[in-house]
Amino acid sequence: MPPPTLPKPRELPFVKASSCYVGRGKRRWFSSQRKYDELSRSWRRRNRKLFPVLALICGALLLASFVAAQHWMGGAWWLQLVGGAAFAFWLLARISPPGWIENWQYGAWGEHATAKVLRELQRHGWIVIHDLPAGRGNVDHIAIGPGGVYVLDSKRLGGSVRVVTTA
Repeated sequence: MPPPTLPKPRELPFVKASSCYVGRGKRRWFSSQRKYDELSRSWRRRNRKLFPVLALICGALLLASFVAAQHWMGGAWWLQLVGGAAFAFWLLARISPPGWIENWQYGAWGEHATAKVLRELQRHGWIVIHDLPAGRGNVDHIAIGPGGVYVLDSKRLGGSVRVVTTA
């Protein structure tokens, strides 16, 4: 008896091509990435009046430290350090959203890394579905193959994994 053949992704009744990513390709728009982009834009939009004020204050501090360093050579190094720190503060404040928004980016990186590893299964005939909507959230990955159906939820955690066998 020949092994059962798997349906092609387009034949799966629960998969809508517009709502998830099936198969191969370079699509990177997982829902956590979309959420990160949406929250970042919203955060920048809400704070767009604050950034010019910060730029003005930090720019004035940078200019004042430069001018003061020209007249007081003994403290030039410290004054330029203060000016550089003011510029770095403005830059970080401008491009770095709060941590709760950054967590969405970390989740997107975890999903992308998992999808990259799952590509190897596709070469062996598995069907891999990414970012399937499910009620209040989503299913990050589903792998369907001869070994069964696996639902994977990606996380980006630190540390290392060890497998210890006891005999």
